Amino acid sequence: MSGYGRERRSRGFVVGAVCLVLLVVVVYGALTLVPPLPAATVTPLAYAKTTSFPPPQLGLPADGASAVVAADGSLVATAGSADSRPIAGAAKLVLALATLSAKPLQAGDAGPPIPIGQADVDAAASLSASGARTLPVVLGSTWSEREMLAAAVLGASNNIAESLARWAFGSEQAYVSAATAWLSHAGLAHTTVVDSTGLDPKGVSTATDLATLARLAATDPVLADLYANGPPSSANATYDSYVAYRPSTGIQGLSRSYTDAAGVCLLFALPLPATEGSAASTAYVAIAGMPTYAALSSALDAVVAAAPHAIAPVTVVAKGQRLARLETAWGASVGLRATRDVVVWGLSGDMPPVRIRSSVHGFVPSGDDAGDAVLRIRGHDETVGLVTDGPVRDPGLAWRLLHPVDMIGSITRSL
Repeated sequence: MSGYGRERRSRGFVVGAVCLVLLVVVVYGALTLVPPLPAATVTPLAYAKTTSFPPPQLGLPADGASAVVAADGSLVATAGSADSRPIAGAAKLVLALATLSAKPLQAGDAGPPIPIGQADVDAAASLSASGARTLPVVLGSTWSEREMLAAAVLGASNNIAESLARWAFGSEQAYVSAATAWLSHAGLAHTTVVDSTGLDPKGVSTATDLATLARLAATDPVLADLYANGPPSSANATYDSYVAYRPSTGIQGLSRSYTDAAGVCLLFALPLPATEGSAASTAYVAIAGMPTYAALSSALDAVVAAAPHAIAPVTVVAKGQRLARLETAWGASVGLRATRDVVVWGLSGDMPPVRIRSSVHGFVPSGDDAGDAVLRIRGHDETVGLVTDGPVRDPGLAWRLLHPVDMIGSITRSL
């Protein structure tokens, strides 16, 4: 081979080698500089010194069935039977809430007019003759939706409850179907209604469902307005609120009733005073199946006396509390802090577990959103935002180039 040929092959080899090196450099750079930085590792921290709390001692009666739920709807305590039992007049709260779902009102509005027909007059006469609680109606008169809601809920009127159901749903049977759907939507799985009044003992519920029903009624804007202001002025009927039971105790009566099958039943809202570092709150109580009004009164006194001390607010998480530590592959480390307080009234049992959800890549300034913490409290997830308590700085090009395993691994993990 001539010298020229050898020189030509040598140049070709050098050019190929240079191209290969450049290709390797380009590929290496692409694999280490272009991909996203590997996600940081998040380690939850112990967030509470106390691990468990004893059940609140509320003085609930052993007779019948009782339950207390907190303002967030979570169950605080139960006593007595856990079985379903006749609910008597509490069924009228289902009627009111189902009606408002089908025929919405704004708080304070009268709503559409409802004419009194012969069926309404006949029902009033029949129920009155049976000894059930009724309000008089006049053929051809007109009631508003608000008047009927008030008469059924505050006046505990059975004939008006039936009239309201017929107007809103067409018939008692249609009402029962609609109410059953509403109960399912509201999560009251252990409650069954078979009429609008609660007089039929086949209408049943548990104390826990009744306490939850009390909360739903008390927090509905239309019913809350009626509870706060009492029966509306009306030419149709004048009556005192039947549910305003022993107001001197500070409770807000929501439903009071008696039947032979159900016993004496009371649903009420119980204000809880503010404490240092915590705002006032409300508990919702159902006491059902009491043998006498004397027994109900005694049970009420016990609950009212015990609740402000027993249903205490527990700050599970404080705003600014560090819940997790975030560490990057390049050595940066910051804390993740809660953005708000989480307060639980009447917490009992173990402190709720915490699960951290966070994905941080690259630079994050101090105080930036870094995910959230999820606490499982009484069967419900409570989500709290998390922010960094310091900056997470970008590691720079040199770190990327010197850590190919980390950078290439971030590609595979993102696939």
